[in-house]
Amino acid sequence: MTPTHYIQRLQDNEHVRRQGATYQTGRLSEFFTNVVEKTTENVLLTAEDEEIRKGYFPHFFNKIENQNYIGEYPAPQDYDMNSMNVEDRHDFLKWYKEKKSKGAISDFAKEIEACCRVDVTILRKACLKFRELILSQTNYEVDAFDSVTIASMCMTIFRTCFLQEEHRVHLVTNTDLALQTRWVNGHG
Repeated sequence: MTPTHYIQRLQDNEHVRRQGATYQTGRLSEFFTNVVEKTTENVLLTAEDEEIRKGYFPHFFNKIENQNYIGEYPAPQDYDMNSMNVEDRHDFLKWYKEKKSKGAISDFAKEIEACCRVDVTILRKACLKFRELILSQTNYEVDAFDSVTIASMCMTIFRTCFLQEEHRVHLVTNTDLALQTRWVNGHG
């Protein structure tokens, strides 16, 4: 499917929100896009006694020539271990040495699919928890999924929960401004 075809499908889709020429969110068949700015590294979610933990993945090994790789586990550097904190690196090396000592085989295609599935599950659960938090904190008046950006959601919360329907505003007249200017400049 060409990019033009996807754009046409987005334009024809009733779930797409546009802001200018930008498509903010949309549904393409069973896929729904919504963005939360948070990585899935070191994320642990517990819901209904189900624990989901992000494992180790050799991101630097993810190259075209390795997509069907089956063999020994890639080198520790392929897991970006140098960017891990001391405790995480220690845990990783323990895990890695255990895999190597058991002669475990790495099936890259299966591992990347499993990694993606865990990422999607973590993000889905995190989004639902975030939505429930916003709903509960706004007395179920604001749904985070109705907003395209965090900024627009915050404005909706402000308008819904804090902005008063009626309020008085003191309008400053030209005379008031002239007196204030004279006073500030020392000519009052």
